[in-house]
Parts: sequence; C-alpha cells; structure tokens
Amino acid sequence: MSDRFRLPLRAAAVLVSLLIACGAVSAADAKPARKPAPAAKPAAKTALLSPEQLRECLDQERRLQAETNEASKQKDALEAEKDGLKRAGAALSEERATIDPVNVEAMESFNAKALANDRLIDAYEGKVAAFNARAEAMKTARDGFLRQCDKRRYDERDEIDLRRGK
Repeated sequence: MSDRFRLPLRAAAVLVSLLIACGAVSAADAKPARKPAPAAKPAAKTALLSPEQLRECLDQERRLQAETNEASKQKDALEAEKDGLKRAGAALSEERATIDPVNVEAMESFNAKALANDRLIDAYEGKVAAFNARAEAMKTARDGFLRQCDKRRYDERDEIDLRRGK
C-alpha cells in the first residue's frame, strides 16, 4: 500500500480508538456497517381484473374524478367567501376606528354589523368543517381505489368494450 493511503488510514484508526477509549463511541458503532440485505424478489404478477372488476374500477375512477372536480369548485367558493369575510372584517375595523364611543346609535349599529359578521364567520367555519370531512372521505375512497385498482392488469379489450357500453 502506498504511503499516501497509510497516513489517513492510521489517523482514522487512532481516532476511532480514542473515541472508543473515551466512551464516546461504543465498540459496536466502531464496526463497519453491514451491507444491506439484497432486494426482495418482485412479487408475482397479479391476476387480470375480470370485466366486472374492471367495470367497478372504471366507475370508481369516474366518481372520484367527479367528486374531485366538485370539491375543487367548492374549495374555490370557500376561498372567495374567506376573502369576502376578510374584507368585511377590515371594513368593520376601519369603521370602529371612526365611531364616536359616546354616540349610542352608531355603536349599536356597529355592534349589529359585527354580530352579523360573526354569524357569517360561524357559518363559514361550519362549511369548512363539512368540506374537510368530505375531503377526508374522498381520501379514504381514493386509497381504496388505489388498493383495489391501481396498477392492476386487465385485458384492454374488456376496457374498450366497457367504454363502448357493451
């Protein structure tokens, strides 16, 4: 071995010995890591989906896509409503800064507006909770679809027949 490699190897050995002696590294840590186990053999190919199973998978896929599209529209509507609530809250804050606290009528009017805004916020939060529950249900449905249908083999002729309505 050339001298160029001996010095770094000796330095590393001395360093490991010092660390072991100081207790900073256990003797087990000083051993070289084992090679990882060889990769498992690929699983046997799954059986083809029957035409009925393929029909169910295609129906699930259509339903999931439709639900996803509808949820996207609902999310956009919720975002727009959230923006409107933020604008209304900012407007109420500005209005509050201009109201004379001695003017009882102005304070009552402002309080009524604030109460109405709070009700809108409560309604919005209820919609968000319902949306989140729906999103969780969609996630569960998508997971089920992936387990049952994704990357499963099928006869392409069956798919063609099903898409044609046969």
